[in-house]
Amino acid sequence: MKILALLILLAPAAHADVWLTTTKHAGDTPVWNDHTGWYDGNQLYRWCTGGDRSGCLGYVTGVASVESALNAIAVCFPQAVTADQLRDVAIAYLRNNPAKRHESALVNVSSAFLEAFPCGEHL
Repeated sequence: MKILALLILLAPAAHADVWLTTTKHAGDTPVWNDHTGWYDGNQLYRWCTGGDRSGCLGYVTGVASVESALNAIAVCFPQAVTADQLRDVAIAYLRNNPAKRHESALVNVSSAFLEAFPCGEHL
């Protein structure tokens, strides 16, 4: 539970451009939602498939970095995995699981990584 809480707090800070993509007016910042955190999967999917691919890449690699730093026991990234590959894994998960996109972006990305890189298979 502590790991999930830390991921929720740290992942949005992974890429400063992400903050700007959800604003409706210059200077606005996202508002915390107890159910989705800062962003949900629908927002992340729009960034990743729309005009803010760098924000998408920053968010996804931020989640991966935090999971790696915390030595998450459920996800084991291969040594040669690239940032673009991580983004592709997240996009594929979001595309193939539209019924889950209302959940937090963090949960969606973590689920994508868990599905793609379970420990024991990529060591």
